[in-house]
Amino acid sequence: MQTTSEQLTEIKLKVQQVTRILELTEARHERTVHRYRMLWLGSIALVVMVLYMALGSGPAAYAQNETQQANVAVQSQSPAAKRKALIAQLPEEQRQEVEEFQQRVEWVSQYMQTWDEEQAGAVVALMLSRIAGSMDAVPQMHQEMKTMNSLMKSMPIVAVEMQRMNANISLITANMGVMTHNMDSTMGRMGRWAPW
Repeated sequence: MQTTSEQLTEIKLKVQQVTRILELTEARHERTVHRYRMLWLGSIALVVMVLYMALGSGPAAYAQNETQQANVAVQSQSPAAKRKALIAQLPEEQRQEVEEFQQRVEWVSQYMQTWDEEQAGAVVALMLSRIAGSMDAVPQMHQEMKTMNSLMKSMPIVAVEMQRMNANISLITANMGVMTHNMDSTMGRMGRWAPW
């Protein structure tokens, strides 16, 4: 009987070892399955990102790409060519404003080149003083605008007063007939010629 009980203990230990090995193998298998799932998920995410990057978000990405290419092309050009390329990207009304400003800047630049270096500083100082002088008129303009605004606010009062005067004139005109009749008796024909 001892052999049986020793055999049973031995079998029991072997079963426990096999069970432990199976548990470790099963855990390793679960980890491997989890790794494969994450690998597939990562692969799918990578493919989606590559497709998104390649295709972009449609026309907006294409337009942005064109703009970037145009900017790269502009950066490799001369300053005048860069200016023309940048101005060409603007809407028509903005393009005209920028071109007018550019013409003014070129005129001022040419004008400044007609002066000696010492005199050019004096010309700039004169221009700045004129700008500052024109800015001094702004507070006065503000005060005049406030005065005009207050006068315009009194217009409804003036209109009411004029209506009242018209009503009084109507009463006076109605009473003029009585006065002319009386004048006719004292002035004769002249009373009848009176304009009222």
